Amino acid sequence: MGRLRLLVSSLGLAAVLAITLGFIGLGGGGGSTAEAAAVPGTKVTYGGGQYFLHGVNVAWYNWACDFGCAGNGGVSSSASKAAIGERFAQLKDANVKHVRWWMFEGDAWQVQRDGSGMPTGINPAVYQDMDAALQLAQQYDLYITFVIFNFPGDIPASWLNNTTHRAKLAEVLSPMFARYAGNPRVFAWEPFNEPEWDMWNGKVNIENTQATTRAIINAVKANSNTYVTVGSAMMDGIPFWQGMGLDFYQAHWYDYMSSGNWCASCTTYDAVRARYNLDAPLVIGEIYLGPDANPLGRLEDFYARGYAGVWGWTIFPEKNQDGMRVDMPALTTFGKKYASVIGPGGGGGSAPAPTVTQAPSTPVATATQPPRTSTPAATATATRTATATRTATATRTATPAATIAQQPPAATPAVTSWSSSATATGSVNRGSLVTVQAKFTSPVTVSNTIVDIELYGPGGEKVHQRYFGGQSFTAGQTKTYTITYAIPAGAKTGTWTARVGTFTGGWSLLHWQHNAAYFQVK
Repeated sequence: MGRLRLLVSSLGLAAVLAITLGFIGLGGGGGSTAEAAAVPGTKVTYGGGQYFLHGVNVAWYNWACDFGCAGNGGVSSSASKAAIGERFAQLKDANVKHVRWWMFEGDAWQVQRDGSGMPTGINPAVYQDMDAALQLAQQYDLYITFVIFNFPGDIPASWLNNTTHRAKLAEVLSPMFARYAGNPRVFAWEPFNEPEWDMWNGKVNIENTQATTRAIINAVKANSNTYVTVGSAMMDGIPFWQGMGLDFYQAHWYDYMSSGNWCASCTTYDAVRARYNLDAPLVIGEIYLGPDANPLGRLEDFYARGYAGVWGWTIFPEKNQDGMRVDMPALTTFGKKYASVIGPGGGGGSAPAPTVTQAPSTPVATATQPPRTSTPAATATATRTATATRTATATRTATPAATIAQQPPAATPAVTSWSSSATATGSVNRGSLVTVQAKFTSPVTVSNTIVDIELYGPGGEKVHQRYFGGQSFTAGQTKTYTITYAIPAGAKTGTWTARVGTFTGGWSLLHWQHNAAYFQVK
C-alpha cells in the first residue's frame, strides 16, 4: 500500500496508476487540472455488461491468517466470519460491489515447500477459508480480487530467482485457480501487491520478479477465465506489467502524490492511456476515502476522469497501523447515485453526469510517507532508491510459517503509535559478527508482547530471526534489545536489512518497521 500518488506531470505515478484496475475518483483535487476531463464511462466489461468498480480494501482481518488458519482465526472461524459479515453488510447497503483481499502475507507459510524451499502444495485449510469468504461474498453481493502475495521480497527468494521453483509455484497455485474458475464471485487474481517497491529499491531482481508474475498470470489463464491484475504502487509501475495479459490495470494513489506525473487527480484516464499505450481499463486500487478528505468529491472526480473503479483503504482500520478508514456515508451516496453503472449487477449503462473537482484535496495527516523524487519514463525499469517503507500496508509482515501454524494471530488490539529505531554494524566481513540494537517505545501499557528482530540478505531473503516473548511495557517506556549474528562464510555480499516489530502474544501485528537499519556485508 505504498503511498505515492502523483499522476499527470511525469511518467512516474501515471504508470502505476494505470496498472491499478482503473481509478475513479480521487476527487478533492490534489493539483491543478492539467488536462480536460474524459467522457465518463470507461468501465470494466464483465459478464456481458460494462461496470464501474465501486469497492474497498478489506485488506485483512487477521494478518497472514485469514486464509489458512481455519478455525484458529481464519475466515471460516465463527468469530472472523461474524465480524467480516457485519462489515460486508454495510458494504451491501452502500452498493459497494468489490473488495480487495490479501491472502498469503509475509513469508506465505500457507504454500507448503520441501527442504530446498521449492513449493509442493497449498495448505488445505486455505480452501476452507476461501469457501467461507466466497459464501460471504454471495450473501452480500460482493466480488473479490484476491491478492496472492504482498511484496515479492517477502516470499522465498528462490520462487523468483530459481526457474524450477518458479515453475513449481505456478503449478502449485494452478489447482486453486481451477477450483474457483466457475465462481463469479472471484473477480480477479492479483499476483503481488505493489511489487515495484522491492524492485525499485534493489531488494529483488526486476526481470525475475516479472518472470514470476508472468508465470502466475499464465497459470490463471490456463486454468480459468478469471481476470488478472497487478496492484502497482504508483502510476509509473505500469510499464513493468504491460504485455502480460492483464484484464485491467491497477494503481494506488495517496495524498502525498499530489503533483507531477504521479497526480492521478490532475489528469484523465484517456491521457494516461495515451501516455502508456494502455490496452485495458485502469482502477485506483488503493486510495484514502476518510471523512476528512472530501470522499464523495473524490469518488465523483475520479469517475469523471474516466477511471474504471476506486477502492478505498480500508474497512478494517482497527487492524492497521495507519488507521485509515473509508467513509461509509460517502460510499453510500455515491453507490446509490451511480447504481445503474456500478456492478456487476447494475445496468451497465448511463449514469448521472459526474462532477470534476478542481479544489485541492484536504491534507491527510495519516499519509505521512514523503513523496519520492520524480523519475523520467525512460528509467521505469531502473533500480530506484526512493522510499519503500510505507506508513500503511507496506510495513506489514508475517510471522514465520512454523510459528503461525502453531499460533495463529489473535485479533489485533487497537494499539497505535508505537515507535522503533535500530542501528547495525556499518560494515562486516563474511565469517564475522554483526550486532543489531533495536529500541521500541509503546504508547500504552501492555504485557505479553513479542519483540521481533529479523535480518534479510541483499536478495530480500530472510536469513535470521530472533524474537523475545512475554515482554511488558508501561506507557511511554522505551526498551532496547540487542542481537548478534555470525555472518556465514558463504553469505551473499551487499546491503543487508534489519526489520523490527512488535506483536501480541498471539502474533498479531502491533508495529513494524520494514527497513529499520542497513549494514554492508563484504
